[in-house]
Amino acid sequence: WKPDQQRETLEPYVSLTNENADSDLIIWPETAVPAFNDQVETDFLLPLRNSMRAKGISLVRGIPVLDRTQWDYYNAIISLDQPGRFYYKVHLVPFGEFLPLRDWLASVLSFLPVPQSDFKSGDLDQPLLVAAGYPIGASICYEIAFGEELIHTLPEAAFLINISNDAWFGDSLAPHQHLEMARMRARETERDLLRATNTGISAVINADGRVVARTAQFEMATVTRQVQPRSGATPYVIWGNWPVVLLVAGLLLVVWRTGRKNDAEQAREAGRSTMVLAGADRAGRFNGGIGAHLPVFAGVLAVCALYSRAYLGARSGGRRVDRPGAAPATCRAVYRTFARAGDIDWPAGAFLATAGHRAWLCGRR
Repeated sequence: WKPDQQRETLEPYVSLTNENADSDLIIWPETAVPAFNDQVETDFLLPLRNSMRAKGISLVRGIPVLDRTQWDYYNAIISLDQPGRFYYKVHLVPFGEFLPLRDWLASVLSFLPVPQSDFKSGDLDQPLLVAAGYPIGASICYEIAFGEELIHTLPEAAFLINISNDAWFGDSLAPHQHLEMARMRARETERDLLRATNTGISAVINADGRVVARTAQFEMATVTRQVQPRSGATPYVIWGNWPVVLLVAGLLLVVWRTGRKNDAEQAREAGRSTMVLAGADRAGRFNGGIGAHLPVFAGVLAVCALYSRAYLGARSGGRRVDRPGAAPATCRAVYRTFARAGDIDWPAGAFLATAGHRAWLCGRR
């Protein structure tokens, strides 16, 4: 970051926050503050915290953290309700936040703008941050793609927050893909999800995975909606991906065992080894095997469909949490965008998005 641009970067966030002082919760995107936490604690964060408290606002924002005792760098989220408490990003991006096999690759990839020092990942089971009086399930950037990791915050988390810097991907399919991933996490966990990004798409997603409010890309804006804190756990929160993994493993075992049995029976009938079967015999036997396995495949699909319907929309999983005398939190996702593409420093990973991402898009944009 350029030190002379720090004030210009922070002013839009502060201005938009003050314009929306009637909110209970305001969220800034990933690395919204272009400095380490300790560098701006006294001059910026402390006055901001006092101002937000006086207005009754909870502010959640992304900021890098440097542990100067161990010289460890973290990509973090902080809630001003809990000074000194952070969520440290767990799932780091290779070649962006750390260099895999640094000792071997550092010299080979010296021509790439790879950081000289790596971020350090946080623990998977971190204490939950609290915002607007509720525990939140926090994630940064593409952590939202990993449902198995996100469910570690549940069932304690009342709603989910995802902050991201999608400037890496420019005007490609990747930001839309990222939004669809967030929708899936909301649906799986049956929790409202609030998403703030610095170049769009910021959005509020309800517990059914529907986008109830969103912004466009590359414009300065806020998105405001009421969200409903929830409790409870869906089957996916309880079991994760294990039912599907075990089901597929069982199917493969059944197919393998049945195939071996058919091979042995046909070899005995023909009076010869299966190693010398003619191609036509193989084709016929293969087709017969598929037909024999159709009931198994049908059963697997039925179980998967039932499980998907359960974990994607278990109405008993997410229960409303209303505190006496308290209205649901009104949340605003505040983010800064850029007027021109030339304002963005494009990292090496900016053009990793390809047309192949179309296969991942689903539902409405």
